[in-house]
Amino acid sequence: MQEYKEEGIGEEQKLRALFIDDDSSQCSKVRKLVNNGMLDLDCIVQAREYAGGTYDIGYYQNQNSADICSDKIRLLAEQTDTLEGIILYANMCGGFGSGFGTRLLDMIESDFKKCTVTSHLVMPSGGASIVEVYNSALSLTTFSDKSKFCMVTTRQGVAEYLERMEKVQYPSINEIQAVQARVGITYLSLFQNPKVPLRMDSYLATQIPYPRINLALSSLATPHNDLGNSLTRRVIHPDSSLSHWQSLFDKSIVPNERRPNSYQQRCAALSLLYSGCSLKDVACSEKEIPFKFEEFNPQPISQLQTPLTRKSALMLRNDKLITLHFSEIGKIFDKGYSKRMFVHWFVGSGLEEGLFTESREDLEARIKDWEYGGVETAEDGDDEY
Repeated sequence: MQEYKEEGIGEEQKLRALFIDDDSSQCSKVRKLVNNGMLDLDCIVQAREYAGGTYDIGYYQNQNSADICSDKIRLLAEQTDTLEGIILYANMCGGFGSGFGTRLLDMIESDFKKCTVTSHLVMPSGGASIVEVYNSALSLTTFSDKSKFCMVTTRQGVAEYLERMEKVQYPSINEIQAVQARVGITYLSLFQNPKVPLRMDSYLATQIPYPRINLALSSLATPHNDLGNSLTRRVIHPDSSLSHWQSLFDKSIVPNERRPNSYQQRCAALSLLYSGCSLKDVACSEKEIPFKFEEFNPQPISQLQTPLTRKSALMLRNDKLITLHFSEIGKIFDKGYSKRMFVHWFVGSGLEEGLFTESREDLEARIKDWEYGGVETAEDGDDEY
């Protein structure tokens, strides 16, 4: 909500959101922030059952909480003139974000069949634990199939971004979550300007590269910060905007060590969202970028009627890095499942063991989708693209 307030969105209209968690301390923190009329206390829901870090408990033992949240979502939808879509934020590493998030997405699909649903997912990195990999693999099928578009980030990638760009040593979990919130706000800002109406479904059709392959990576850059956010409290000179724009192409918020050298070898298409930057800066940055893509769609974001809108840029791209990331997750999954590690934790709460093999096959199918979509592994650097 702090990021929402700093961008000036909360000055124009009320935030229609629902915060759900199984941790009472996290819910208490959000309640303390609700003092400016941006959010009602009824929109903060604490689940009755603690997920315990596993997918099965979050999915099977929180049915009553899911019904309560579904009713609250209907009430929020009734307050709108037209429901453009629903944006779901979930952490696939934990049991509550994966299990309860899957349950809630199933109910949203049944209640709002014609509504556009997009998901912002936090996936485990290559060094994640076996349980986190199980949670993400079991929930990936539902998130990818029932969402029109999924944006993928990892905590390790966000931490590397903070160390590289924001010069923050040893980032805390709150700082990592603040960056993830900033990514969501940049995307959400597209739909906040009443002078330039934009439907979410039309945006997905025109701006998201290869919508059939609906899992995209993201990069974030903040060339100039007028407000001085809570992370660094520093201002970057506007002349350095070009280098920060180019940093979008250097590293994503999903790290992977075995990456191809050229974007022509690994990237099918990308979409760039920017805020607070002039068209001249954008054109200059495009000329300095030596790579050429099949699709490149810079999309301006409204200034939100505030004189201190900070400069920021968000890149959504269909990148072959996601196949490498899924491959790393698959290797950890195979290593743990072959030894039956922690499987009894999931099966004991009612989860069928066959779902593990189905989830692993679906994870492999996501990698195969890239081959059918035209994003193939390039062994030679001189392949024609």
